[in-house]
Amino acid sequence: MLVHGAVAWCLEPTVRIARKLSTIQRPFLLQISGAYRTTSTAALQVILGIPLLHIQLQREARSTALFRLRLPLSTNVSDIDPSEIEEEATGWSAHPS
Repeated sequence: MLVHGAVAWCLEPTVRIARKLSTIQRPFLLQISGAYRTTSTAALQVILGIPLLHIQLQREARSTALFRLRLPLSTNVSDIDPSEIEEEATGWSAHPS
């Protein structure tokens, strides 16, 4: 549910948004791991192998901006232009071999 519309608000998340997303993610990490509530969020993320929620959302927002909206990324990330990226092959109804 969080990913829907993330391209509008999570391309460049602020520290406040990252903190709020971390508080949303924490109870789920505790339930998945069964750890005590005194366990730090960072430790839970490392143990479970689950990255920060704002980083996941930022990745989804950037890929949506590139592939669907055809928007160029900001220059601090890279100089990738959407027209230079390979597009998914469409129109095949069966495997070619």
